[in-house]
Amino acid sequence: MTAIYVLESLGRDAESAVEAVAQKLKDDKNGFVRWGAARVLHNVAPLQPQKAVHALAKALSDDNKTVRRTAVQVLSRYGSQAKEAVKPLGVAVADTEPVIRKDAIHALQAIGAAANSAQGVVVQALADQKPEVRFAAAQALAHLGPLDEKAKKELVKALQDANSSVRQAASETFLEN
Repeated sequence: MTAIYVLESLGRDAESAVEAVAQKLKDDKNGFVRWGAARVLHNVAPLQPQKAVHALAKALSDDNKTVRRTAVQVLSRYGSQAKEAVKPLGVAVADTEPVIRKDAIHALQAIGAAANSAQGVVVQALADQKPEVRFAAAQALAHLGPLDEKAKKELVKALQDANSSVRQAASETFLEN
């Protein structure tokens, strides 16, 4: 565990350890070590995406919610280089933790048009019970490429949302598309 702390403190200077850290994230039995490994990858992102993104995508199904949340946040930092993680991020949009759902939507937004295949799950998130998740979904749809008809229909509904931030985000998404 001490090595993880050292690597985390090195920031981008820990780039040479990305492969070993990614392996710890995938395989270590200790949730605290996996969480630390995800934090190290956060500090070196967006370097070494070919080594980090796969491990981060796998971590989205970790039993430990802190590991899942950290992994989803790190994937946001990889932006379009995290396109390999679109499918697991789409699954994470339905996570039991609202903050993970919101962060997964932000990660899809950061990936951009390459995450268009996840548009359907983001549209479903417009009906989430948490306004911060609905807001993130309305915002993200502006960045996932052309809106399909279902997305347009659900955004029209979002224009009537009880939360003013959701209404504003839906309106801005329409203007951007």
